[in-house]
Order: sequence, then C-alpha cells, then structure tokens
Amino acid sequence: GADSSSVASDLTSGVEDITATCQAFAALKEDGSVVTWGTSAYGGDGSVFTSGPVSSVVSDLSSGVVKVYSNRWAFAAVKTDGSVVTWGYRYDGGMQEAEIDGNQVSVAHLLTSGVATIASTYSAFAAVKTDGSVVTWGQSLAADSRSVAHLLTSGVATIA
Repeated sequence: GADSSSVASDLTSGVEDITATCQAFAALKEDGSVVTWGTSAYGGDGSVFTSGPVSSVVSDLSSGVVKVYSNRWAFAAVKTDGSVVTWGYRYDGGMQEAEIDGNQVSVAHLLTSGVATIASTYSAFAAVKTDGSVVTWGQSLAADSRSVAHLLTSGVATIA
C-alpha cells in the first residue's frame, strides 16, 4: 500500500490532508480532488471491492471533496453539497450499506445531502447530518444502531 509511484506526480503539490486504511491512502488536494493509491481491496484504486472491484468512484472524487475519513477497510468523503462518496471494502463501509441481521441494507439515500461530519470505528462509519440526525453503515457490530435509533433522529452535534 505504500508504493505511490503511480500517482507521484499528483502528490508533488496541493496536498491538504492524507488519510489511510490498513493498506491504502487517500490524499485530499486543495482543489477538492482526491488521489488514491495502495491495495485496491481497501480503497487504493478508488473502487468498491467485494471479491473483486464492483464499481469505481474515481470520477466522484475528481472535485468538490471537503474531507476524507477512513476506517481500517474503507474511505468516506464528504463533498461540498453534503453528499458522501464511499469506496474500499464493501462490507466495512465501502458501499453505504449497513449489515442488519445478516443482510446488506442500503443507506445511500440518506447520504445524498446534509452530511456535516463523519466518525469511524474499525469497520463502520457514522455520519452526523446538519439536521442533527445520524446515519450508520458498515459491519453489523458497529453499524447496527437500531437499539439507539430513537436517540439519533435529532439533536446530535458530534460523535466522539
């Protein structure tokens, strides 16, 4: 994951922040674009990965990104319009799905706008929205917020 030679020319200037998964990096540039490198299964090529690449989000990372977050396996980027772009390992947050009772449940429709910030665990993400609600996704042990869902519908300012 440390070999950045394929993107070295993109990293010579304008890098604002770098975040990492266990085997990949994402650099946020001053122009709002994101450069990724490392192991593809963990976000190194800007794709969602299951047993192979499922889809690419590289075009979604070409502009408008204000912050990139990561857990051990996946990345999540908040864009200027408050939407979220995710990539990396599907079941650990790379595909905006929460694992509920062994099933993958999409939360993508809740992440199209209004996201202010994101917190992460080892294998899940939690987004705080501007209306004070929280959306969780990723692996079941961390992403299944059903037992506290009634407390996460409003009034949340931050997650620590």
